[in-house]
Amino acid sequence: DIKKRRFIFRNVGIEFFLSNGRSYLFTFENKERDIIFNKLYSKINANLYGKESLPENNEESSFGIKIPNLLSENYNLDKIRKKWEKRKITNFEYIFALNTLAGRSYNDLTQYPIFPWILSNYESPVIDFNDPSNFRDLSKPMGAQDEERAKKIKERYDHWEDPEGKPAFHYGTHYSSAMIVCTYLMRLEPFTDQYLKLQGGHFDHADRLFFSIERTWKSAARENTTDVRELIPEFFYLPDFFLNKNKFNLGMKHDKSHIDNVILPTWANNDPRLFIFIHRQALESEYVSSNLHKWIDLIFGYKQQGEEAINALNVFYHLSYEGAVNIDNIQDPVERVSTINIIHNFGQTPSQLFKEPHPPRQEKTSEKIQFLLSSKYNYLVPSSSHLKTIDSPVGEINFINDTRYFILKEYQTMIPNTLKYVEWNFFDKRIRICNYENNKVINCSNDVLHTGDITCLKFADQDTMVTGGSDMVICVWKFHLGKSMKFSLQSILRGHKSPISCLNATNYYTMFSGNCIDNYVIIWDLNRYIFVHSLEVKEKLLACDISDIWGNIVLCCTSSIYIYSINGELLVQHSINIPVTSCAVYDCTEIGKNMTTIVTGHKNGLIKV
Repeated sequence: DIKKRRFIFRNVGIEFFLSNGRSYLFTFENKERDIIFNKLYSKINANLYGKESLPENNEESSFGIKIPNLLSENYNLDKIRKKWEKRKITNFEYIFALNTLAGRSYNDLTQYPIFPWILSNYESPVIDFNDPSNFRDLSKPMGAQDEERAKKIKERYDHWEDPEGKPAFHYGTHYSSAMIVCTYLMRLEPFTDQYLKLQGGHFDHADRLFFSIERTWKSAARENTTDVRELIPEFFYLPDFFLNKNKFNLGMKHDKSHIDNVILPTWANNDPRLFIFIHRQALESEYVSSNLHKWIDLIFGYKQQGEEAINALNVFYHLSYEGAVNIDNIQDPVERVSTINIIHNFGQTPSQLFKEPHPPRQEKTSEKIQFLLSSKYNYLVPSSSHLKTIDSPVGEINFINDTRYFILKEYQTMIPNTLKYVEWNFFDKRIRICNYENNKVINCSNDVLHTGDITCLKFADQDTMVTGGSDMVICVWKFHLGKSMKFSLQSILRGHKSPISCLNATNYYTMFSGNCIDNYVIIWDLNRYIFVHSLEVKEKLLACDISDIWGNIVLCCTSSIYIYSINGELLVQHSINIPVTSCAVYDCTEIGKNMTTIVTGHKNGLIKV
């Protein structure tokens, strides 16, 4: 998809959303932007073609699939709002979609996506989501969370006098700016470099850095009249930005303590991943679901500007609002640069999406009882009869929407969103396309894909096929199945010293590969076809899988199960007594409500959860 974008309040941008999840923001001259956009948009529509697919259950698709759907032409703002009201999408998804529709982008630090502070309790050893006192008041902006501070802000606004005639405002700073974003993310590149550029080449005084979540909350909610910052999306999915893995020298505070990792709330037990998990649960809690519309009114809605904004203590510096100034009409170059710098450094208020009060979310109704695998595994029982009988070892079991299953032999794998599968390991080294329902061969490749035998084959999506071979290389193919089968080699990935014995890929274009001879696992980026990390496993690799939602990699070896993060960090090592023959990762579709469940099959016939 492509969207028109503002850049420094000028309608000169186009943002490109690619099918692989990446996005790019380009800026043009005023007249050029619309001409290029119209040509590209018509070309994109002309190039779309239908694909054979199975019916999808949109309500149960994962976050990574929903967001592009929400932003397509089929979903306007009103449709997205109604889906949220009916609880068909999560709070996270809705806030993210509103940010994108309001012009916020990861590609523009001055218009970075905005997320709300959710909790107010960062001191207790446990957090109770049923207690409203643990939550921030979503009906008030950050500057009005404390009654005493709100009173002072109102008095200053009511008695406003400016010799230059500037409009009155409650806050001289903003809840989102390039500096706020880079301060939060300063431990991660490339944000460290961006932060240093904004800060004049050095880190700010240690006491003013982001070093504690509790301290930052108190500053923004009560103590500092110039600090009204909100949060960014990373607080709900990225534990890495709390850690100073690059060992930057962030300085020493006035109490002589050095700043390193971010100090987390007591209830997070100093574990960034646990913080993200609990914080995401808080975002999807019933309290937030019942009150989120009030925060939307402040940031994207009718309380953003005008009399309602004044009453809500929600007025910011006038140059932060869309339409406040036309940069192209400023003739004085000094004034023009000065205005651009103010807008760039101060922050920009999102485009106003709603002119009327946002409707609340529908009350949660009594739903049918759900037995989630992660919490009700003791309810599992064998089926009364065999699902399917095949004349060789089972190689793969696939499920679609938890309702339809596909059981395949070794050296077979399903083509996503179709009723066809690929089969390999033949004497002629070619692959075949077969119909799942009758096992008839539909097509056969004309080309030999590897100099050696194909040992592994997986699909990252319906169009991307990945093969590993005895020739120790991995090939990434553009795959098209029409009247004839077509392959287009995208990249050859080298790094293994023995035949590939293990291969897996996610829908988010991350892949890992391994072999059982030298016990070496490599994580690859399928966006750019580059090496990311290597994992040295000290024992024989028997089975593996990857979590589509969290990205965790599960490696089952001779005596232990290892779980690594997508960035190669060892999270868990668990000893096992009985060798593993297979494993599977189950992700709950409602992110934030359940942990990932791992199921292992063992040599003696046991299945362990």
